[in-house]
Amino acid sequence: WCEIDIERCVGCEVCVHIPSKKSNPYELTVCPWNAIEMVPTEMVAQVVAQIGGPPEYIYENWDRLVGTAQHLAELKANA
Repeated sequence: WCEIDIERCVGCEVCVHIPSKKSNPYELTVCPWNAIEMVPTEMVAQVVAQIGGPPEYIYENWDRLVGTAQHLAELKANA
């Protein structure tokens, strides 16, 4: 799971770059602006709950945000 810090993200989309050929050795695994934080799957629900956001957005989307994260953590724990 990764969390993108929208205050540091410049929208370059380098993080979604996928090499087009096997002969192309270029594959970026980190953000050049350090805007991506990797979170262990089992901690996703806690981190998503702590990150927060605009109160009205969090209120309207709590189940989708934290519920999905919790489901991922449970899948990881049961694997």
